Amino acid sequence: MACQLQKYYPDCSDVNIVQSLTLLDGSHRYLDMYTNAYKKALKPNSLAEEQAGFMVGFLKQFINVEDELSIYHQLLQYSDLEKQVEIVVDILMKTEVFPCREDLERLAIAFYNLLRIVGDYKAGQFSGDLTLVRAKQNVIASSMISSGSLKPDYNLHEVCDGNVSVMEVEGSHETFLIEDGAERVANIMTDHLC
Repeated sequence: MACQLQKYYPDCSDVNIVQSLTLLDGSHRYLDMYTNAYKKALKPNSLAEEQAGFMVGFLKQFINVEDELSIYHQLLQYSDLEKQVEIVVDILMKTEVFPCREDLERLAIAFYNLLRIVGDYKAGQFSGDLTLVRAKQNVIASSMISSGSLKPDYNLHEVCDGNVSVMEVEGSHETFLIEDGAERVANIMTDHLC
């Protein structure tokens, strides 16, 4: 969105239309690698298999999935996404952690759609500086960085002509925006706005 704003409002040369850009534990390259890892591991031969794989991935963001393969096969009994979402949301609602079924359903579909479009996404070139706030205990990103397939800035230097600063916050990708982490992220963002 920042690149689109810069593209469509080039006449704002006296002031950059995007004054500050902060990304929260993600980038074009990180999402691409994450999605491709799922596809490579599952080797989906059909849309239903891809949907089921992504729905298991959605589920794993919230709970420890002991028998991933069993859930995957249960989801494969249905070819439509809505039924697969229903099953995954049923599992999550049994935890009694989530107050609203409809919110989870919308979130599951949004997660699926995000992963689907990542494959076609081509990042634009951002003009300016940006900040990446990384989750310190992001196991997936740490593994990608250790293997050399992802840089510590999540390869944002490839799509940014300014400086890329990286700040770390305690927590995993799923937890770094909770409690103390939320306050730390808010402070980082506030500091970069001034």
